Amino acid sequence: MITVISYPAASAQAQSETFVMMDALSTEVDNYNHAPGGSNVLYPDGHVEFIKFPGEAPVSKSFALTVGYLFD
Repeated sequence: MITVISYPAASAQAQSETFVMMDALSTEVDNYNHAPGGSNVLYPDGHVEFIKFPGEAPVSKSFALTVGYLFD
């Protein structure tokens, strides 16, 4: 994912774009972890970001449909 190892900003950018884990996500309101609908997302650099549903990856509708099947 990082092409130029002598450029430290490239690794910082890669660590803040790839997600490590997130809360449960579903298209069904009963399966939400958060009332307004969204998910906390953890990144490799250690920061956590709340992303409202539907939003940018990984809190997208297509991902929620895929993961939502695990709750059925």
